[in-house]
Amino acid sequence: MSTAPAALRLLQLEAEVRRLESETALLHHLANTLAPLVPHGQAWVLRESGRGRRMQVVTVSGLPVVERAAPLVRGIEARVRHGLVVEGWSGPVALALDPEPAALAGGLEGLALRQAAWMPLPDRDGQVRAGALFLRETAFEPAALTLLGRLGETYAHAWRALPTDRSLALGWRRGRLQGVAALAAAGALLAWPVRLTVIAPAEIVAEAPLVVTAPLAGVIRRIGPDPDSRVETGALLVQFEDLPLRHEMLIERQKLAVAQARVSRLGAAAFRDPQAAHELAIARAELDLAEAGARHAAETLERTRITAPRAGLVLYADRRELEGRPVAVGQDILQLADPARVRLRIDLPVGSTMALERDAEVRWLSEDAPAGGRRARLETIGFQPVVRPGGELVQVLQARLDEGGALPRIGARGSAQLHGPRVPLAWQLLRRPIAALRQAVGW
Repeated sequence: MSTAPAALRLLQLEAEVRRLESETALLHHLANTLAPLVPHGQAWVLRESGRGRRMQVVTVSGLPVVERAAPLVRGIEARVRHGLVVEGWSGPVALALDPEPAALAGGLEGLALRQAAWMPLPDRDGQVRAGALFLRETAFEPAALTLLGRLGETYAHAWRALPTDRSLALGWRRGRLQGVAALAAAGALLAWPVRLTVIAPAEIVAEAPLVVTAPLAGVIRRIGPDPDSRVETGALLVQFEDLPLRHEMLIERQKLAVAQARVSRLGAAAFRDPQAAHELAIARAELDLAEAGARHAAETLERTRITAPRAGLVLYADRRELEGRPVAVGQDILQLADPARVRLRIDLPVGSTMALERDAEVRWLSEDAPAGGRRARLETIGFQPVVRPGGELVQVLQARLDEGGALPRIGARGSAQLHGPRVPLAWQLLRRPIAALRQAVGW
């Protein structure tokens, strides 16, 4: 090939390289286009990759895919790494691929093209982190090495100028810098102070409701008002079964009538019969006893009717669970509440407890209104945990809703978001796992 056509071909090739728009196209061009300028049988393109930044084959001329586990691929990689690290290749180098050192013999045995030329792709700082190895049967002359040096600079410059900025020079550094920046950002984010918050089930309850209890042991016959209904003062709330008590009252009244008749008879006979005068005192005592029994029976019968001592809202779960059920003296039946006085009851699981203070901020999230919320202030903190239905141990808290807006109905359920002190975001995220781990391992 004459000098003029070779120079023209070199200029054309450099123009082609500048027009390449991706790393894949550049690697393909490097592996498959230089044979007219630098005759060779096969081209291997290598670059640093992986954690150890080791030279690895990325493209081979004439092959669509590189088999990473192939012995020849591993042998070529080992030979190039040996040349760069041990022999100190800094520019284009011609070499023979003999099985030396001995560690490379297993990978290069059977290779037909034994003569090779190494073309480095220098970085901006002069470091070689990629290159191409050209193989053929005859040795490469000095003029070919000079041309490979020029071509290596051309390809390296084009690679650094790619729009994706995946250059040989700064790819690994940029990756490390990005990793450091990501770690720093993650550390700053995890250290960012946030309010420690927990979410717990909550319910609107009446403030200081009047609890209606059973005044006697008996069976509830009827509940007067419906659940969640308003009643006025004096309205019938509970009616107990009273038939046995009515019979008892009738008997006591009959006893009272008998005692009155006996006192009247003995009082008339006492003037002429000393014995009658003596029995009169006993009869009067029996009369007093009969009067007490009659009063007691009447009072007991009266207690079978429970009326509302004041106007309010009647609170109980289900009429069918109360009517026909026997109750003991003092057992709760229902509640009478003022609908204008409500509080927010929060059942905070013991596993989610945190340092809380009175008047701490609370946000009430009602199930009836999934969007938004209402602010409240913590008012009381239960000292002794209680067991809720289902066996969960909770700490009972109460909060007062801020003024403004319509009062929620008693019995409305939802969630309460409790706000505690400011802590790092990492503690907010890892607090529960750490607590579970400590309970599991006893630390």
